[in-house]
Amino acid sequence: GTTDPAEVFVDNAEGYTLFDLDTGFTKLVLTPVKLTEIATSATPPKAWLLLPDPAGLSHAAEAVDLTSFLTQDFPLGSPPEHVRDLPKAGVVAVTQTHPSGRITFIGEKTGEAKTVTGYELNALVK
Repeated sequence: GTTDPAEVFVDNAEGYTLFDLDTGFTKLVLTPVKLTEIATSATPPKAWLLLPDPAGLSHAAEAVDLTSFLTQDFPLGSPPEHVRDLPKAGVVAVTQTHPSGRITFIGEKTGEAKTVTGYELNALVK
Protein backbone atom coordinates (compact mmCIF):
# COMPACT_ATOMS: atom_id res chain seq x y z
CA GLY A 1 0.00 0.00 0.00
CA THR A 2 0.93 3.60 -0.47
CA THR A 3 1.77 5.99 2.33
CA ASP A 4 1.50 9.16 0.23
CA PRO A 5 -1.21 11.23 2.01
CA ALA A 6 -2.70 12.51 -1.26
CA GLU A 7 -3.01 8.99 -2.70
CA VAL A 8 -4.50 7.67 0.54
CA PHE A 9 -7.04 10.53 0.53
CA VAL A 10 -8.09 9.83 -3.09
CA ASP A 11 -8.23 6.07 -2.47
CA ASN A 12 -10.67 6.64 0.41
CA ALA A 13 -12.76 9.31 -1.37
CA GLU A 14 -15.86 8.95 -3.54
CA GLY A 15 -15.84 10.32 -7.05
CA TYR A 16 -15.39 9.60 -10.73
CA THR A 17 -12.95 10.26 -13.57
CA LEU A 18 -13.83 12.06 -16.80
CA PHE A 19 -11.88 10.97 -19.87
CA ASP A 20 -11.67 12.68 -23.28
CA LEU A 21 -11.25 9.95 -25.89
CA ASP A 22 -9.86 12.36 -28.51
CA THR A 23 -7.12 13.95 -26.41
CA GLY A 24 -6.56 11.49 -23.56
CA PHE A 25 -7.22 14.30 -21.03
CA THR A 26 -8.54 13.06 -17.70
CA LYS A 27 -10.09 14.88 -14.77
CA LEU A 28 -10.70 13.38 -11.35
CA VAL A 29 -13.85 14.72 -9.68
CA LEU A 30 -14.24 13.97 -5.97
CA THR A 31 -17.76 13.92 -4.54
CA PRO A 32 -18.88 14.14 -0.91
CA VAL A 33 -20.98 10.96 -1.27
CA LYS A 34 -21.23 7.95 -3.57
CA LEU A 35 -23.10 8.63 -6.82
CA THR A 36 -26.04 6.33 -7.52
CA GLU A 37 -27.33 7.00 -11.04
CA ILE A 38 -26.25 8.70 -14.27
CA ALA A 39 -28.21 10.03 -17.24
CA THR A 40 -26.89 11.86 -20.29
CA SER A 41 -28.27 14.59 -22.51
CA ALA A 42 -27.14 15.26 -26.08
CA THR A 43 -27.95 18.97 -26.46
CA PRO A 44 -26.00 20.25 -24.65
CA PRO A 45 -23.76 17.21 -24.07
CA LYS A 46 -23.97 16.65 -20.31
CA ALA A 47 -23.93 13.86 -17.78
CA TRP A 48 -26.32 14.14 -14.84
CA LEU A 49 -25.30 12.36 -11.63
CA LEU A 50 -27.29 11.73 -8.46
CA LEU A 51 -25.60 12.24 -5.11
CA PRO A 52 -27.91 11.20 -2.24
CA ASP A 53 -26.38 11.98 1.15
CA PRO A 54 -26.82 9.00 3.51
CA ALA A 55 -26.71 11.47 6.43
CA GLY A 56 -29.65 13.35 4.85
CA LEU A 57 -27.89 16.71 4.95
CA SER A 58 -27.00 17.71 1.39
CA HIS A 59 -28.58 15.78 -1.47
CA ALA A 60 -27.64 16.95 -4.96
CA ALA A 61 -27.80 16.38 -8.67
CA GLU A 62 -24.54 17.17 -10.43
CA ALA A 63 -24.33 18.30 -14.05
CA VAL A 64 -21.10 17.61 -15.93
CA ASP A 65 -20.46 19.51 -19.15
CA LEU A 66 -18.95 16.80 -21.36
CA THR A 67 -17.18 19.41 -23.53
CA SER A 68 -15.46 21.51 -20.84
CA PHE A 69 -15.61 18.96 -17.94
CA LEU A 70 -16.97 21.73 -15.68
CA THR A 71 -19.40 20.59 -13.00
CA GLN A 72 -22.36 22.29 -11.35
CA ASP A 73 -24.27 21.03 -8.32
CA PHE A 74 -28.02 21.44 -7.88
CA PRO A 75 -29.12 21.06 -4.23
CA LEU A 76 -32.17 18.85 -3.66
CA GLY A 77 -34.54 18.88 -0.69
CA SER A 78 -34.98 15.10 -0.58
CA PRO A 79 -32.94 12.01 -1.48
CA PRO A 80 -32.79 11.64 -5.29
CA GLU A 81 -34.11 8.38 -6.74
CA HIS A 82 -33.86 8.60 -10.53
CA VAL A 83 -32.72 11.05 -13.21
CA ARG A 84 -34.04 11.13 -16.79
CA ASP A 85 -33.36 13.34 -19.77
CA LEU A 86 -36.52 14.80 -21.33
CA PRO A 87 -35.06 16.27 -24.56
CA LYS A 88 -38.34 17.53 -26.04
CA ALA A 89 -38.92 19.58 -22.89
CA GLY A 90 -35.26 20.63 -22.63
CA VAL A 91 -35.01 19.48 -19.02
CA VAL A 92 -33.81 16.62 -16.89
CA ALA A 93 -36.20 15.29 -14.26
CA VAL A 94 -34.94 14.15 -10.87
CA THR A 95 -37.45 12.14 -8.85
CA GLN A 96 -36.95 12.22 -5.09
CA THR A 97 -38.06 10.22 -2.07
CA HIS A 98 -40.85 12.24 -0.47
CA PRO A 99 -44.12 11.15 1.19
CA SER A 100 -46.29 13.24 -1.14
CA GLY A 101 -44.07 13.01 -4.26
CA ARG A 102 -41.32 15.36 -5.41
CA ILE A 103 -39.66 16.02 -8.78
CA THR A 104 -37.09 18.67 -9.66
CA PHE A 105 -36.86 19.76 -13.31
CA ILE A 106 -33.52 21.30 -14.34
CA GLY A 107 -33.21 23.26 -17.60
CA GLU A 108 -30.49 21.63 -19.67
CA LYS A 109 -29.34 24.93 -21.16
CA THR A 110 -30.44 27.43 -18.48
CA GLY A 111 -29.62 25.49 -15.31
CA GLU A 112 -32.87 26.78 -13.83
CA ALA A 113 -34.29 24.31 -11.30
CA LYS A 114 -38.01 24.06 -10.48
CA THR A 115 -39.38 21.62 -7.90
CA VAL A 116 -42.89 20.21 -7.78
CA THR A 117 -44.01 18.64 -4.49
CA GLY A 118 -47.32 17.07 -3.51
CA TYR A 119 -48.41 15.51 -6.81
CA GLU A 120 -49.15 12.16 -5.09
CA LEU A 121 -51.52 13.61 -2.48
CA ASN A 122 -54.61 12.52 -4.45
CA ALA A 123 -53.44 8.91 -4.21
CA LEU A 124 -54.01 9.12 -0.44
CA VAL A 125 -57.70 10.01 -0.84
CA LYS A 126 -59.97 6.99 -0.46
